[in-house]
Amino acid sequence: MKRKEFLLSSLKKEENVEATIAMIVEKDRKAFKRAKRDVADKIEELEEKIEERLRADTPIDASVVTSMYASLLDARKNLKAFKSFEAEYLTEEN
Repeated sequence: MKRKEFLLSSLKKEENVEATIAMIVEKDRKAFKRAKRDVADKIEELEEKIEERLRADTPIDASVVTSMYASLLDARKNLKAFKSFEAEYLTEEN
């Protein structure tokens, strides 16, 4: 069930139900856009840090993998989850 359908079924018969739903859906859209952008920025930042570390003339230690790379994998997973959730629950059906 899409977000709009959940809202429609849960709101009481009040005035401007459609306008209220439209406002909430627009807030969802903006929040998800911002959240996805934040995660994408984090991914870019981590990729740059890893590349800097790989360019350094010092040996790679465990923290590169356990900290930086693990964080990069988590961020990619989170971005994928945001996109999947948005597609499943927030996009309009055609």
